[in-house]
Formats: sequence, structure tokens, C-alpha cells
Amino acid sequence: MSPGDLMNTYESGSRPPGRVVVGVDGSPAAGRALWWAAHEAVRQGRVLHIVHGAGVVYADYIVGEAVRLLTGAARVVLDEAAAEVGRRLPDLPVTTALSHGPGSEAVLEAARPDDLAVVGCRGRGGFSGLLLGSVSLSVAARASCPVVVVRGGPEPGAPAGEVVAGFRDEQDLPAVRFAARIARSHRADLRVVHAWRLLDQAAVAIPMFDEVAAIRETEGKAFTASVDALRREFPGLPTTDEFVEASSTAGALLHAAAGAGLLVVGTRRPHSRVGLRLGRVTHAVLHHADCPVAVVPGPAGADATQPYSPDQNQ
Repeated sequence: MSPGDLMNTYESGSRPPGRVVVGVDGSPAAGRALWWAAHEAVRQGRVLHIVHGAGVVYADYIVGEAVRLLTGAARVVLDEAAAEVGRRLPDLPVTTALSHGPGSEAVLEAARPDDLAVVGCRGRGGFSGLLLGSVSLSVAARASCPVVVVRGGPEPGAPAGEVVAGFRDEQDLPAVRFAARIARSHRADLRVVHAWRLLDQAAVAIPMFDEVAAIRETEGKAFTASVDALRREFPGLPTTDEFVEASSTAGALLHAAAGAGLLVVGTRRPHSRVGLRLGRVTHAVLHHADCPVAVVPGPAGADATQPYSPDQNQ
């Protein structure tokens, strides 16, 4: 399928707004993110916006020629990335932006709520033993738009595996809808997974076992109803639902995403403004998934609707 054909896979009037914003730094991981982002921009009919952070703010004591050299080297990284995309996908609209700040700030400054941000799992500044770099974590935790961290998965542009979305309750519907749109643009199947943890009901498990069974049945029915509504919203999209009992939500999602093209999780950022504000489930899948992971912010105000529990916040 040509880039022009892919541009037309979205129905008239249904192309998403915004751009695909990708951060590059010349590293292999960033290069993989660049191509994932470029092909996604083609699929969705979006503009590809490539950004690079020169990191000059960390060298305020450097003046004159040194600053020009640092900025010039950063511009080369950005221009080479844009030129390579232009050679391989000549019909894709590409824009660029050079930031004097670090890589994470370059992406965060550029990405607007209606954009899709894409980053690699680890850039040039990361240690080889790290599973995930600080730039990836910072962008995933702070961006106002969906963020895809590219790890593993099929080669960019190749036929993708199914899209897997995690679901807890209706507050995760924005993430599941995002997963459905991606699955549709990839012409892939969608699998929605609800991991039910018996330990969450431990307070009533011993004295009232029947109550636990009733809670499980209620949650199962609510999950099925939500997925049925999604099927009506996205007719023709092959969608399966999977209600699993698991000791670990992250473990269940990682198992479901084995061989997938993308794993999608919604996040409800804790009230605390200290730290990266990502819960345990999101941390786990970002560090251990074998495929790209999309982190989708919850609806406005979602993090204020429930008391913070680090084991439940994704």
C-alpha cells in the first residue's frame, strides 16, 4: 500500500486533528521511534513534527563559539532526520523544531492536547542497562496528549499485530477509544482486557465470599456492556473482550500483549505533584512490554475523583 493510499484509510471528516510529534536525538532507539511516528502519521493523515532538544540550557557557562557549535550539531541531527523521512516517505508533510532545552522539554513544549507524541525507549544519554530512559518516563508522565513509547514490536511499516487495551472502568474509555482508532488505522484487531484482582476485595473475601462473587459478576457485566458500546461506536472493527482473574494487573496486560503491535493503558495521575506521577501498572508495562506502549491521559479531573492508591493508579 502506498503512502497516498494510507492517507485515505480514514473516512472523510474522521481524520484526527493535531500532529504526530516525535523526539529524535540520533540514537537507534530514537530512530525507531521516528519511523514508527512517520508511518503512524501516514496512516492517520497527520503532519509529522520532528523535534530535537539541544540541551544548551545545561551549559549556561558556555558562550560564543561553543554555543554555536552545540546548536549547529543539534540542527544537523534534526535536519538529517527530516531529510531521511522525506526520502522514504516523500508525500508525508514534515515540520521540524529545535529546542535549546533537554529532549523531554522539547517534546513537551511541542505536543498539544490533540497531538500524538512518540518517543524512543532510551536515548543517547541513557545507561545501557536501563530498561527505559528518563526522557521517555518524563514525557509519558507529563504530556497532555497520548504518548507512545516505542519498544520492540514489528518493524515500522510492517503489518502490525493486534492492539491490546487495558480497562478498569469507564474512566478508561478514552484510552480504549484511542486504541480502537489506532487499530482501525492499522487494520488490526482490538482486544480489550479487564484484569480482575481478587486481592482488591480481600476486606470482604473471608467473611462474605458471596459478596465477592457478586462484585465479580457486576464488574464483568459492566465490562461487557462497555465493550459492546465500543463495538457499536466502531462498527466493523474486529473486537474481543477478555475478563481475566489475575494476581497482577500489569502481569495480565503484559501477557495479553505478547506479540501485539501496541499496548494501550489509561493513566490517572496521582494528586501528588512530586515525582513522575505514574502509577505502578504504567511503570511496569513501560519497562517490560515487548511492544510499543501508549499512555493515554484520563478525562479532565479524573485524578481528583478517587483517592490516590499507587497500586490502582495506572
